[in-house]
Amino acid sequence: MEQVAEKYNINADDVIVEVRILKDPGRNPKYELVKQKISNPTLALLDEVKNKLIEKINLSSEEILDPKVALKLKDRFTIESCAINESIKYIEMTDNELYNLSLKKKLPLVTDETKIVHHTRNRIEVYFTTIFLIMLVEVKYFTKEKALSKLEELRNIRNWRNNIIYLITKNQLEKL
Repeated sequence: MEQVAEKYNINADDVIVEVRILKDPGRNPKYELVKQKISNPTLALLDEVKNKLIEKINLSSEEILDPKVALKLKDRFTIESCAINESIKYIEMTDNELYNLSLKKKLPLVTDETKIVHHTRNRIEVYFTTIFLIMLVEVKYFTKEKALSKLEELRNIRNWRNNIIYLITKNQLEKL
C-alpha cells in the first residue's frame, strides 16, 4: 500500500505546487503533483480571460504546441510596471499605475474603487468588481438572494451608502 514518505513544495514561475513522494514496499518511489482546487466561478472567469487572450494574441497551433516557442511566449505574459504618462489627480499612485497599464495595453481594468470608475470613464474599459456577483448568479453558483446579501456586505465594508454602482448592481441583480 502506497504511503506518503515525503512531501515538499516547489515554486515554478510563482506557482507553488506540492510534491508527494509515495512509497510502496518493493516498488520504486512514485512522485505525485497535487493540483490546486479551483472553484467553478474562478474556472468560468479564467475561461473568459483565456478567450479574451486568444482574441488579442495571434498564435498558430505550431506555436501553441512547440515547447521552445512556449518559453519565448512566456516573456509576453509577465507582470510589468508601467510608467505613469497620464496621471489622474484624485486617485492613488498604484491606481494610476494600473490605469496607465490598462491604457497602454488596451486591457480592461477590474476595480472596486469608485474614483477610478468615475475618473477613467470613456478612456479605458473598466469593470466594477460587483460585476462578478452578477456573473456568479448567471452561472448559477450563487442564488440571487446570496448575491444580494454579498452586495450588502460589500456596501457596509466599503461604505457605499447610496453609491451609484451599488444601486445599479442591486437593480441588475434584482432583475435576474
